[in-house]
Amino acid sequence: MKYWIFLAIAVVFETMGTTSLKQAANTGNHLYTGIFVLMFAVSFTFFWNALKGIDLSIAYASWAGLGLVLITLGGIFIFKEEISFWKIFFLTLILIGLIGLKLISKN
Repeated sequence: MKYWIFLAIAVVFETMGTTSLKQAANTGNHLYTGIFVLMFAVSFTFFWNALKGIDLSIAYASWAGLGLVLITLGGIFIFKEEISFWKIFFLTLILIGLIGLKLISKN
């Protein structure tokens, strides 16, 4: 269970890092670039720890998939990006796939 907690923390920091990168691109403020680098360093550290107890294929798919879902929601709510039925539909499919991967995981 602790490895899944490490993975969840890695996803949260990856999401914050990617959001910071978008802010850096929008504003030109290099403070956000520094935050991006720091957040990804923390994310990769927790991801590395998660890999000690979760298969790589499941861990990476979960990290990338959950990050994608959170980034998309952040884009919609923070950056006012377009929301559509199809965007929500396909994000739901990603979540269903991730739940399936967790269910077949030995950990």
